[in-house]
Amino acid sequence: MQKYVKCLLAAVTLAFPYIGHAQQLDSSMAEGAALYGKHCAKCHGKEGRANTLRGWFASAQDLTDSVWQAETSDADIIDALEKGPRSMPSYAKKLSASEQQALVDAVRRLQR
Repeated sequence: MQKYVKCLLAAVTLAFPYIGHAQQLDSSMAEGAALYGKHCAKCHGKEGRANTLRGWFASAQDLTDSVWQAETSDADIIDALEKGPRSMPSYAKKLSASEQQALVDAVRRLQR
């Protein structure tokens, strides 16, 4: 019985950091989705396909395109967020580094 309790305690001790990490990932995913909805969806669309009137006029990137996803690095996406290519506004002063990373993660989840 004592051996069983020790094994159980060891398993809980090992699993606890992963539980916290999973909650942190869920929080980051929610933050990224909220930021995407607030700042990106009006041009890139809710699903990232850039199929909005505003996106059409701005020549917004289809973020779901697998070729674009493969050829574009996370650093490229952050650079675009900071500089605002073409008619996209700059978010360098509006979003923190962690918010920008949450947006990168949200964009990556849009891939078809």
